[in-house]
Amino acid sequence: MVQFSRMLCPTDFSEASLEAFPYAIELARLFKAEILFIYVVPVLPPAPADFGFESEVAEFVSALRKDAEERLNKLVSAHVPPDIKFRVVVAQGQPRKKFCARRTRTRSNSSPLPLMGLRVGDT
Repeated sequence: MVQFSRMLCPTDFSEASLEAFPYAIELARLFKAEILFIYVVPVLPPAPADFGFESEVAEFVSALRKDAEERLNKLVSAHVPPDIKFRVVVAQGQPRKKFCARRTRTRSNSSPLPLMGLRVGDT
């Protein structure tokens, strides 16, 4: 039987992505695996230097990241039972690249099992 020690459960806080949570929880219980819940804060284009907005953009990105961490922690706390091992990860970049990078970066030889909820029209 295939064994997984970790599972990747990315979210964008949409209803579709949240539909993967119960499956992740049940599979984590079955395999005694850890769930990595991940949200990726999108990269904003750099502000033109000649307008003096650099510090405001940096503060805005910091606020976006903090808000995402709070939302993800609250969401996971509300849905994940205490017997399930998990970690919350907030990254910044392009979601598809970050999910793939997180999936391949491992401490052991096994990659996490990715679980995703999709919206109609996503490919």
